[in-house]
Amino acid sequence: MNRRQSLVLLLQSTFGAALLPQNLWAQTSLNNQKPDHLLFFEAFAAQLLGNYYQGDTSSYTMGVATACFIQNCLTAPAQNTLTHGIEKLQAFCQQQYEGAFETLPNTEQHQVMTQLFDSKQAVFAKAFAFAKQLRAIQLFEFFNSEYGATQVLEYLPVPGGYQGKIDRKTNNRLWTH
Repeated sequence: MNRRQSLVLLLQSTFGAALLPQNLWAQTSLNNQKPDHLLFFEAFAAQLLGNYYQGDTSSYTMGVATACFIQNCLTAPAQNTLTHGIEKLQAFCQQQYEGAFETLPNTEQHQVMTQLFDSKQAVFAKAFAFAKQLRAIQLFEFFNSEYGATQVLEYLPVPGGYQGKIDRKTNNRLWTH
């Protein structure tokens, strides 16, 4: 992804989230996404964020945010790639552990995530690329949330502090202050 594409993606996600009320945003995402995908996104986020995960499966916090981002900010081929990746990962979990990813115990979910992010162990074709893309989306959503931006990251309202009046010396240039 080049700089222009990433800026367009950032603008679409920020302005799209800012213009829609929270309940309309959640309703739109829930209507267009399968509920099992929302549960999958929640479980994936819980494994990815570990102790920083603040959501729960009843509110679909990260699931709705991820689904809305995928629906509104990604191209159709990228959406299809993610959807097929979820289906392949669910099939892998069903075959290996006899259950969907979101229903597996925490230890088995951790094993699946470890295999998924190991580029040498192919869970399915293009699994590593799928995992990196979904991880990037969920980390973007998390660190742009209020909790992620203010509680997890170091929050400085004015970086470096505010200096209102600086005396100018006659031998200094204006742009050096």
